[in-house]
Amino acid sequence: MITSKAKLSTPWGPFEFEGESDFVKEQIDKVINKLSSLNGSHLSLSSESLLRQESSPTKSTNLPSKSLPRKSFYEQPKILQDFISKDKLSSFEQFVKSKIPQNHQETFAVIAYWLKYNLQKDEVGIDEMWTSYKMLGKRPPQVLVQVLRDARSKKIWFDSGSQTGYYKLTSRGESFVEHDLPANQEDQIIQKNASGEVSK
Repeated sequence: MITSKAKLSTPWGPFEFEGESDFVKEQIDKVINKLSSLNGSHLSLSSESLLRQESSPTKSTNLPSKSLPRKSFYEQPKILQDFISKDKLSSFEQFVKSKIPQNHQETFAVIAYWLKYNLQKDEVGIDEMWTSYKMLGKRPPQVLVQVLRDARSKKIWFDSGSQTGYYKLTSRGESFVEHDLPANQEDQIIQKNASGEVSK
């Protein structure tokens, strides 16, 4: 029986497959198709065309074959304990609400701005964003890190942080939050008429 082995290096770590040739090729195609659907994703392939065939004697067995455990494509975010204290939570909620962000990229910029000037957090990652969305009662995006990447590459609101997976709000991102949100005049009037001064 001919078995195949393949190893894929991806931004989410290595993937290894071993088994019959058709099975290995199928798994490789699934990974490549998944990664190529994400903007800015690059796939590094190891070995010659990913596939190395080796001759291996077959052994008859009545036990069902076990597939290799699958590795998650995305790093799972976690809730940060004691992230925003109760005495500052109201200010946080009011600030985000007053800016009326229209999409996830705008929401990320607003959150990063508030965290920078109220909690002195100059850099944010998926854990900070996941926790913030939960505290706001908002539905988070499916792939949080992709929102940060898009806001960096397409809007230039973020730049890479000092650690992998962390991002910092740029001066352009700050100006957007300060001067361009809310987006229309009617919403700006609502913001000005809101009770209390919104924290910077």
